[in-house]
Amino acid sequence: MKHLISIIHKLENILLVLCLIYIIVMVLVGVVLRYSFSTSIMGSDELIGYLVVFLGMMGSAATIRDNENICLDTIVLKMSPQKQKYLYVPVQILIICILTFYIFCSAKFTIGNMDVKSPMNRISMGIPYGSMTISLIFMLFEQIVFFVTRIKSHNLCWDSQNHSG
Repeated sequence: MKHLISIIHKLENILLVLCLIYIIVMVLVGVVLRYSFSTSIMGSDELIGYLVVFLGMMGSAATIRDNENICLDTIVLKMSPQKQKYLYVPVQILIICILTFYIFCSAKFTIGNMDVKSPMNRISMGIPYGSMTISLIFMLFEQIVFFVTRIKSHNLCWDSQNHSG
């Protein structure tokens, strides 16, 4: 199981790096073409916009994986670890439920917009909307892995050393 989790983490990192490289290269090419040759690549701005959203969503999965996301820290870190234990499990379950709901809504929205075409590239809007669903699935995966790991280690409270509270 750890090997599968490691592979998924590597896949997330590869997706993040590839998206970032593509965005940087396309923005630089676009700037050079626009200011040097008074032309541009048709539809590149639209695709870059979709990838920026995907990058942000996938980055959220990475922050969950690395325990760098902000989750009620202002309130719970002022509580004792004993009191946090009573709040930790319900909050983590609530996050998993909310992510599951978002995945359902996102998938339904994606399927409902498969026949809609993007304005410039004329690709199915199911692709950028579907990337949101994929990102949410990665987030849910990371949240479940993180939560199960915390349960196994009996560490059911927020980490105070990672945050400045």
